[in-house]
Amino acid sequence: MTLPEITEVQRLTVKPGDVLIVRTAETLSPETAAALRKHLHAWLGLPDSVRLLVLDRGVSLEVVEGP
Repeated sequence: MTLPEITEVQRLTVKPGDVLIVRTAETLSPETAAALRKHLHAWLGLPDSVRLLVLDRGVSLEVVEGP
């Protein structure tokens, strides 16, 4: 299994309860996405309360607030 190349790094402040979103341009298998989540959680030292979402193929996610 090959993980996608990291091309950009930004300093972020992540608090418990936050969701960290990682976007890749490549298509990832569910197994690769799970491995990427696990690797990043460990590498970044994220607490279990921070969820990590992997979006591939340029998929975007946003929230539109209701009235």
